Amino acid sequence: EDGIRDLVRSRGLGDVYKRQLDNTGAIQNAETFYDLQITAGTRTNGTGFTVSNNLSVSGTGALELSGGMSVTGLATVSAGTVTADTGGTVSIGTLMLSGGDLTVSAPAALNVTTGDFSITDTNSSFTGNGNVTVDNGDLSISAGAYDAAGASGITVGDLLVSGGTSSPTGTVSAVNASFTGAGTFTASNTMTLGGSLTMSDGTLDGTGTIDIGGDVSLTNAAAALSGDGRTIQVAGDWGETATVFAAGTGTVIFDGTAPGVATVSAFNNLTINTATGPITLANALDVDGTLSLVSGTLEANDQQINLGGNWTNTGGSFTAGTGTVVLDGTTQQVNAGGTDGRFHNLTVSAGTTATLITSDLYVDNILTITGAS
Repeated sequence: EDGIRDLVRSRGLGDVYKRQLDNTGAIQNAETFYDLQITAGTRTNGTGFTVSNNLSVSGTGALELSGGMSVTGLATVSAGTVTADTGGTVSIGTLMLSGGDLTVSAPAALNVTTGDFSITDTNSSFTGNGNVTVDNGDLSISAGAYDAAGASGITVGDLLVSGGTSSPTGTVSAVNASFTGAGTFTASNTMTLGGSLTMSDGTLDGTGTIDIGGDVSLTNAAAALSGDGRTIQVAGDWGETATVFAAGTGTVIFDGTAPGVATVSAFNNLTINTATGPITLANALDVDGTLSLVSGTLEANDQQINLGGNWTNTGGSFTAGTGTVVLDGTTQQVNAGGTDGRFHNLTVSAGTTATLITSDLYVDNILTITGAS
């Protein structure tokens, strides 16, 4: 047949060791290859086929799948396109988009079984609304785009972003997320991290909730974490050593055991909702919106807290040490929580109207009212 080159024979009884396809036609259903190269033309398949080693799509090649396929080894799309949009599972050992594009649309799904899913070229993108699972590897984006759409989600080991511009609208579930290069990842749906979020460069944008089971480490002003319009839940420590976090209108909730909090940037709304252990401040805290104590203890550790919104204590406790709480908003309400929320020093700044609600106010040292009420 024209356009088919059997590059190596002799693996078994007439089996093709490596086959190169460079014209338009169909791949037979249930056919098995060892290595398969598609370099030109469009190849279609109805119910699936198997590549027991490696698959390469390059040049002007295109592969259109209606029933999935199975590739045991490495699938590389260095140019051209691969599309799965009718059904079945695209099962691949290790996947690299190094110049070409991959689209997987529901009810089709993508499963990377043994290695990483890597996007390494500015001309490459992953699109479609099919679910993506990376069983034993990571999603690594150093260029190009991961733009999964609709309600589709991805479950991976780690999310590694060092380049590219990605805007998935589906959910993202990973162990850790690490931003080390000038890439942008805009998460408009829920992002769940069982471990940590680490950012020394790049941008994590979007309005989807971020649920972090471990620590947050923000170490370089080249990075940017947007909190605008979203909720960020953190079970571990919050460590910000450079101006990285932009709170916007969002809310940060600490819901772990005994996290420490070191900040450079202000929070908008901050909620303490821990079952056991204190939230301990490592330096001064600035909250522009509401500070809510729902459960657990906020341990000020002698640090100053500046608050622009309401102080609401509905079930937590506050240990001030020798620190000062400064109310510096316009119109603020204070529910201190009675004896569980004793202040050491409390300052009401000029131009602030503070209203005490629900409980008594206890100030153990100095109450300062500066031209306020």
